[in-house]
Amino acid sequence: MEFQIDENLNELIEKSPLTYELIAQDLKIPVSQLKKICQGDFEGLTEHSIVDIINRINSILDTKIKVCKINKNEEIQESEDPKSKNKKLFIFKILIASFLIINILYLAYLSRDLFLCKNIIDNKFFNISIKNNGNESIFVMNRTIHPNEEINLRLTTEESIKIENNKGELIITTPHEIYKIYLENFEVNLIYGKD
Repeated sequence: MEFQIDENLNELIEKSPLTYELIAQDLKIPVSQLKKICQGDFEGLTEHSIVDIINRINSILDTKIKVCKINKNEEIQESEDPKSKNKKLFIFKILIASFLIINILYLAYLSRDLFLCKNIIDNKFFNISIKNNGNESIFVMNRTIHPNEEINLRLTTEESIKIENNKGELIITTPHEIYKIYLENFEVNLIYGKD
């Protein structure tokens, strides 16, 4: 694959106050190699080296010279600008960071549920809250819950909670679900780790 530049480097250097020697010294290449590059002879240089040298010449001469690849089919392709490569790399890094953050949040959510399930299995209990949204008092395990009052209870596998005199909406909040119940008399218990 061959390369060409879209400007006449010899003219640009002659118009500048710099000499071939000073530019070659800045580029850390021999003067003879700089003169070959100015004539379009890129023999022995990799694509990366060519693009790097031209970018450094652009900064030294304050120009915008571009390097083009010439395929065997004589199609000319501009080599990719380093700024666009950096932009693509930045976008890729943002996507990877977003993916990692989403995964960490998901794992945190799962660990909360796993901890809860482990707690239920090991300790055989879980917490529930009962809120009376009805207009009349209800009875929960011989306790009275007045309208719009809420209580928190710890339920184990061995016990059940009997709720009586429910005339309106009753909300039971478990670690997994929120239940709205309109039954008058019912029981709540833990069976095989499920609520």
